[in-house]
Amino acid sequence: MRQKLTAKVNSETIQKILESTDQFKTVSEISTECKIPKSTTYRKIKYLQEIGMLEVTGFITDGGRINKYKCGKLLRYGKYNPKVKKILSIITSNPGICYNELQESSGIPNGTLSHYVSSMVKDSKIIVKRTSRRSWFFLPNAKPSEINLIINLRKETGKNILSFLLLNGSSTFSDIQKSTIKAPATISLTITHLVELGLVRRIPGTRPKYELTDRELTFECIKKLEPDTSDRLKERFADTFSYL
Repeated sequence: MRQKLTAKVNSETIQKILESTDQFKTVSEISTECKIPKSTTYRKIKYLQEIGMLEVTGFITDGGRINKYKCGKLLRYGKYNPKVKKILSIITSNPGICYNELQESSGIPNGTLSHYVSSMVKDSKIIVKRTSRRSWFFLPNAKPSEINLIINLRKETGKNILSFLLLNGSSTFSDIQKSTIKAPATISLTITHLVELGLVRRIPGTRPKYELTDRELTFECIKKLEPDTSDRLKERFADTFSYL
C-alpha cells in the first residue's frame, strides 16, 4: 500500500501540482500554470486533499464558493516536495557541496533556497558544516570523520596535498611543495590546518615528514567525490592500493 501511495505521489502530474501550490491558488490557476486539463487537476487535487497533502481555503462570490489550495505545512519541506527532492538528490550525489554550487545546480532562487535549506536543517533532513567563508551540506548519515576530509578535498590546495600524500606516503614539506604551483606560505598554512584537524600527521625529525592519518578513509572520500579519479589512481598505483 505504501509503495502504491509513493508511486502515485511521485507521478509527474502530482509533482507539478505540488510544486505549483507553494501559495494558495485556484484550480484554474493550477491547471493553467501546470498545463494540465482542468478535469485532471480537480481529480488530483481531490486525491491530495484526501491524503492530507493540500491545505484549502476559500471565499464566497456571487457565483458561489471558490476554493484555493496550497501545499500542506508538513509537506512543504517533506520528501515529496519537488524542491526538497531536488536538494536531497544533489547533496546525495555531491556530499559537502557548498551553498553557491547547490544554488547553481538546483536553479532555485537564492531567497527560496535559503529558506528551504534552513527548514531542512531544522528538520534534520540535512546537516550543515559552517566555516569562516562557506557552508557545506551533507546528508544526516555523513560520518563525522568524513566531513572534514570531504570539505578539504573540495578545496584545491587541500585536495592537492591529500592526494599527493595518498599516492606517495610520508613526504617532506619540500616534496609536497614541489608537487604544486601554490606558494610555500599557502602550502604551509594548509598543512598546518590539516594537522590541526587530525587529517595529516607530522613525523618529527631533522627533516619533518607528513603522512595521512587514515589513508583508507581518504581514498574512500575521494571515491565519493570523484569516482573516475579514484579509479584512475587505483589503476596507476595498483600496489599502493592493493590493500584498499
